[in-house]
Parts: sequence; C-alpha cells; structure tokens
Amino acid sequence: MKKNELNIKQAMENTVYPINTPNIRFHDLKFLYLKDIVGDKKKGIDGILPISRSTWFAGIKAGKYPKPTHISTRRVAWKYTEIVNLVYSFPNYGEAA
Repeated sequence: MKKNELNIKQAMENTVYPINTPNIRFHDLKFLYLKDIVGDKKKGIDGILPISRSTWFAGIKAGKYPKPTHISTRRVAWKYTEIVNLVYSFPNYGEAA
C-alpha cells in the first residue's frame, strides 16, 4: 500500500459518521482537518500531502487547492471527496518514487 493511501485510510478511520442518513453517501459527509492533510510534525502525524501548512494555505489563496468548509464558528475542515480528487489529480500519482 502506498503512503498516501495509508494516510487517507488512517484519516477515514478517525472520521465520525452520522447515523440514519438515507440516500446520502457517507464519503460525501466526511471532513478532513488540516492535521490530516498536511500532518503535524510536533505530534508525529504524517499528512496525506507532503507539503507545509504555509504552502497549503498559499495554494488555497492561489486557487490550486480547495477552500475549507466552516463546520463551526471556529473550526474549518475540507471535504474528503475534494481532497481525494486533489490527490488523484496529481500527474505522478501512483508512480513509484
């Protein structure tokens, strides 16, 4: 299993699913936090993408990466499907390093 796939799988395991939501696909309701996407070196968390926080936010400002969704007044997250689509859109995705 590739490193990115493993990190996505770990992020999925930490996601809380709502109960009794008919006609809604669960992956459409999942969100990833910043630490899931770019990681946290102080806590030893590997991110899905090998970039820094500042690069991530610069990419959002430039329109290269998806904008966050406000899930409360002080908390933002990114839709799981948008991050997965971003990872698959990279030209070298799936090639061995």
